[in-house]
Amino acid sequence: MAAIGREIIEQLGERKMADIALLESQNKKLIELVNCGILTEEQKQVIHTQIALNDTFISEKNEDIKNLLLLHSQNDNGAMLMQSNSDSK
Repeated sequence: MAAIGREIIEQLGERKMADIALLESQNKKLIELVNCGILTEEQKQVIHTQIALNDTFISEKNEDIKNLLLLHSQNDNGAMLMQSNSDSK
């Protein structure tokens, strides 16, 4: 049972990391677009807003990953405790 929980937690973490990589890549491309010099100030403002939103999402996903790591640790500790209890019987 613990192995299934661990696998699910790992898959969620991998998805979150992939999301972060995608958002960071998008931000890089948006910055390049702003720096190309062909956009109006209004367009630049919209892009800066999108970059800020992406940064917020990245922060949230990083926090989710921290929580998943904590859950993973608790899951492992619980599995060891259950194993220890069954060994002592």
